[in-house]
Amino acid sequence: MIICQHEFGMNYTLIASKVTLAINNNEDVEIFFDESYSMKTFFSMLDDLCNHYKYDKNRIKIYTEHVNAKHPDYQLHHSNKNVNFSFFKKECQYISYTKDYDYGLFLSRPNSVRMEAYKQHIDSGLRGLSSFNYNKLGIHLPVLIPDFIEDYPYTWNDYCKNLPYSNIDNLTDCYMIPQQHSSVGWQHIYKKIPLEIVCETYLDNNGYTITEKTLRPMYHWRPSLFIGPINYCKNLQKLGFDTFDDIFNHDYDNLEYQIRVIKVFSELKKFCSTYNYSEFLTSIYDRLENNYKTVLGLSKNYE
Repeated sequence: MIICQHEFGMNYTLIASKVTLAINNNEDVEIFFDESYSMKTFFSMLDDLCNHYKYDKNRIKIYTEHVNAKHPDYQLHHSNKNVNFSFFKKECQYISYTKDYDYGLFLSRPNSVRMEAYKQHIDSGLRGLSSFNYNKLGIHLPVLIPDFIEDYPYTWNDYCKNLPYSNIDNLTDCYMIPQQHSSVGWQHIYKKIPLEIVCETYLDNNGYTITEKTLRPMYHWRPSLFIGPINYCKNLQKLGFDTFDDIFNHDYDNLEYQIRVIKVFSELKKFCSTYNYSEFLTSIYDRLENNYKTVLGLSKNYE
């Protein structure tokens, strides 16, 4: 039996009902936990079910993108099947900067952290190239962003009312990964920006997951600032990626959630007021190439 977490969004009640059905039928359980939002919450839910029904935890096999996920009882297998690595296996030459924008920010599926990033983008006064999809899943938007509403009780709707948002051509649906056989892909976008603000999927601080959101700018020869869990930048360095610590102050890597977003945009403003973007990218050409080759090497592990 296969239970796909992504199929149910973040509704743990539905996942629990599927697991309960399998336990009552005395079946082994395979769970594909695609996006690994909170392994701690997920494990706690499974523990409660197994303890209640006296079910052998070793009969549960979990596939997760969560790189550091560990549990003494469940069978854990790390999987990046949700990332389209085939896209990153194609050759991508260095992309020159056309002096259009200060940065890129590409968001989807609203939550409070992404809403904070969108707010910072709107309020920054910088030239940001951005899109923010709002998947029409029949979910009322305020349910997805309670912390953002609490932080901005009088102005939150001023930012939400314009979603979905995009200033990329005339797009309102800007996919995180282009179609596999697209001849254009993201190159026409990355030529307009010198760096990207990456807002990763997994934000819990008991591990990290790398998705196409992190790999995409590196594949297109661009540096990034990262909105992710604590120590996300340090974990990228362990994989061989250059996070340009001599250029960016990654003190925000010790922060989480909305406060991390605010610090990232503060660092972005320092960068924008300091560097000539074309000269900057030329000066770090070799290091950008290293990141590009590291993405290619990582993709070979998932053929």
